[in-house]
Amino acid sequence: MFLATGAVVLLVAALWGPAKRAYDAHRAAEALALRQAAIESEHAAATAELQSDRAGVLSRIRALQERNDHTAALALASRYRFAHDPEFDVAYGTSAGILGRRARVAADRALIARQCVATALPPLLDEVFTADAPGGVRAVTRDVQAVRATSPEDLKAVRTRITSAAPGLDVSEENPAASRDEPHNHRNRIHPYTAAALLDDADDPQSLICVWDVSGMRSLPAGTVPFRMKLWLAPRPGSDLISPEPLSYTQGPPATR
Repeated sequence: MFLATGAVVLLVAALWGPAKRAYDAHRAAEALALRQAAIESEHAAATAELQSDRAGVLSRIRALQERNDHTAALALASRYRFAHDPEFDVAYGTSAGILGRRARVAADRALIARQCVATALPPLLDEVFTADAPGGVRAVTRDVQAVRATSPEDLKAVRTRITSAAPGLDVSEENPAASRDEPHNHRNRIHPYTAAALLDDADDPQSLICVWDVSGMRSLPAGTVPFRMKLWLAPRPGSDLISPEPLSYTQGPPATR
């Protein structure tokens, strides 16, 4: 009796796994078929709408865009993307681009609000000063003072850096007056959407810039020198980080011992 019962239990256990997998596969296939049927039904309804009132549908999308309601315009245009109609594709791309731009700029604005603080400066100054140092020797600074710079001239300097084709601190042979002790200028790459917002007065560019007026003493092989720098902390695309970008730099002669 016990042997027979045990054999039944083992048989059920052996069959349970394959049976459950077959049942799960059947349910998944049913769900996929339902989704496909829903998509086909939606496409059929959208096709009928385009055939009967293409101009009216396009007009509604453009009216939403003119009212700056790109979320609704994108949702409506998405309904007809399968048709690959050039005018609908343009409308879709327009609203998708504007919403993407808003999201990127909002994210960078929030990043600046969080990270544009004096406590973020020490490691960023190290990065600037050691970028060209032989062997990556860590910079030594002391008596550093930093004041947030928010004047129209600071915004202008950021805009000049964005639009300039050449680095602002030229240490090439074409500029022999430039000192090779100046901090490396590695021209940040910021997201094009953020760059466009910084160049547009309507986008509240002041809330997107983080510039510091930094001064202090810096150790060089020739001695310790006083320095002053305008340092732009720029949002780094594709990350939740900011990158240091010197906008201007001056230094004095070595301190006498």
